[in-house]
Order: sequence, then structure tokens, then C-alpha cells
Amino acid sequence: MWTGTDRFQARNRLTYARLLMVGATLGAMLALTSTFVFSAPFEPESPAPDQPHPGAGGEPDEDGTHVPAEFSAHPGSCVAWSAGDARDMETVQCDEPHQFQVTAVIDVSTDYPKSSPPPDLEEWQDIVDERCTGPADEYMESGLDPFGKFQVSAIFPNEADWKAGQRKVHCGLWRPAPGGELQDLTESIASQDQSDVWEEGTCLALDDKAVGDPIDCSEQHAYEMIAVVDLSEEFDEYPSEDEQMEWLDTVCADRADDYTGGKDLEDNDLIVAWDTREEESWDVGSHLVNCKVGAVLDDGSGLAPVTGSVAEDSESSEESEGDESDEDGESGDE
Repeated sequence: MWTGTDRFQARNRLTYARLLMVGATLGAMLALTSTFVFSAPFEPESPAPDQPHPGAGGEPDEDGTHVPAEFSAHPGSCVAWSAGDARDMETVQCDEPHQFQVTAVIDVSTDYPKSSPPPDLEEWQDIVDERCTGPADEYMESGLDPFGKFQVSAIFPNEADWKAGQRKVHCGLWRPAPGGELQDLTESIASQDQSDVWEEGTCLALDDKAVGDPIDCSEQHAYEMIAVVDLSEEFDEYPSEDEQMEWLDTVCADRADDYTGGKDLEDNDLIVAWDTREEESWDVGSHLVNCKVGAVLDDGSGLAPVTGSVAEDSESSEESEGDESDEDGESGDE
């Protein structure tokens, strides 16, 4: 795929790496606009002996009706569910699989008294931005990485609880994949590295030229992650994007050789690419990036689907050996 002098080859690699990075950004933007907030009944931690269980009725309000007791989850609580509508939501130990970690509990009753209708989607987004982002930043030991793998979200009362007067909102963090699928967490995230990286061997789906959720590498995908690289091994201070690109151009090529056993990726129109980090990410300790393998369409308009792993010992790689790119721009791995 690369022709001409070494300098021309390097420029081509950097150009296509940037194109692949754009595809990742588009996928992340789709996730951000589709999975920021949701409502569901909430199964809290066990209440104190003298406190009624939520749902059983709390103290009567002025007109004598019973209002469900307030949610009891607190900052640091981990929340899990398995149902598609999250109706089986419950708090669990943070070393158990979960999807959401509470960073703050806020009360919106001042802005939304009992007689008021619930906020619409745009209003909920404003509440998350204005009331949940700050607590999330304080919750993370090094501060929140605005470009990291964790995103600010919230659990708000469902329709029945809202009508009953519930106004507690649980701010928190979760990790959506680029396509919006929430990833299981198995530990407290307060001190975790926030670099938006995936484990070596992970493949991310291709969804209409944008990057999607993790998928088996034997299926059509956008990227296969071939390495996790620490920028701080080379740089003591934040490196510019050009500095990152130049260094990773060599490092990721070497990692590709290690991962594939020296296979000729160019022969199948595959490209070694990588991520870069923003300065805001660097400042909170997010120094890790992925090296990855993908492909671009012949007309350069976006990412092309790839089928099969390029890993040296991968069965899917062996099965696809000898495949060639089809008319739609699909690349077969060797």
C-alpha cells in the first residue's frame, strides 16, 4: 500500500492514522449523545432499622399521602442491573460486576416542586452538566478526565416516583463503548487510570463508518487493538499531538510486528494506527494509548470493515488467510 520514499511512507501512515482517529471520535460522540442519563426504579441499600423500606411508604406529606422513602445509595455505591429496562437495578459490592458508580446525590426539588412535570431530555442533560460534572471531578482522586473512558451520567426518579414527590438524583460515572453499550466495571473507579484504552485483542465494531461496541474479531469490525502503550515512558511532559504521532508511528509498527508475528499488513490493505491524548487527559494521569489495526475505504471516505484477527496465534487469522479485499472495500486479514 505504501510506495515511494521512506518520508512519503511516514506521511501516509500519519495521514491514515489521523483518519482512523476521526472514526473513533465520531463513535464516541454518538455514545455521548445517546447514553448520558436514564430513569428506573432503584433498589437501594438496606435502610436503617427505624426507616421504612423505599416503596413501602415513608412519612406522610401535608395532604396525608405517603411518599416513598428517599433512595439510600450514597457516593461510592456501585449499581448493577441485567434487565434491558434496568428494572432490576440494585446496589452491589464494587468488586462485583456493575455498570454505574454513584458520585453524588443531589436534590432538585427547589427547581422542580411537587406540582411540576419532570424535566425533558434537554433539561436533564443540563442538570447532569451543571450539577453532576463537578462532583464527578471531585470524586476522582486526580480529577475527571473529560476525554477519558468514564462519562458523567445520572439516575433520576421514574415517572411514578416523580409524581409521588421524589426529587433525588443520583449522579455517577459509567463506561459506555463507542457505540453506547455499557461496559461492566469490577472495582471502584475513584483511583483508576482513566485512559480511554481497550485491552490488547479487543475488536470494536464498525457501524456505518463509525466505531461501535466490542465485538468478536471474527465478525466485521473497525479496529483490532494490538497494544497498550504508555506515553510517559518516552515523555516527561505533555507531548504535542505531532510529537505523539511521530513517536507512536515507530512504536506501534514494532508492536504490530510483535502482535502479528511479522505479517505483512499492507498486503491486505491494513493500516497500523493509534490514539493520542489531550493535555487535559495528560494532566490527570491518562498517559496510555492503544495501537490498533484497521482499514480505510478506497475512496478515503471512512473506515472499511475488517474480518478476522491479525494476531499471530489467532484461529480467525488462519481461516481468513488468502482473503482479498472485496468490491465494498472489506479487508481480509492474513
